[in-house]
Amino acid sequence: MGELKPNIAASIRKIRDVFLHDWDPLGIGDLKDWPEDEYDSYVMPMYSLLRQQKSEAAISAYLAQVYEHIVGSPLPPEKLTEPAPKFLRIEVSQGEIHR
Repeated sequence: MGELKPNIAASIRKIRDVFLHDWDPLGIGDLKDWPEDEYDSYVMPMYSLLRQQKSEAAISAYLAQVYEHIVGSPLPPEKLTEPAPKFLRIEVSQGEIHR
């Protein structure tokens, strides 16, 4: 199994930050008493989508699934156009795993 390079950790932190502070469907990012790992189960699937160079539409579709899972109701697609580009701006290198 390969060792994770610092790049993967940095990418994961950036994805986590976008979930928590930019998208934040629960509105918890600025709460002091809320755990910062609230969205962590969604970070690695997003990382995988970014590594696969999926489109903005694919990122938005994943965010719609996440929102429905978290909130329990569908989110109108027009509400997903803002966060997807923020995730797509995260640099995810293809050479992040050292074997």
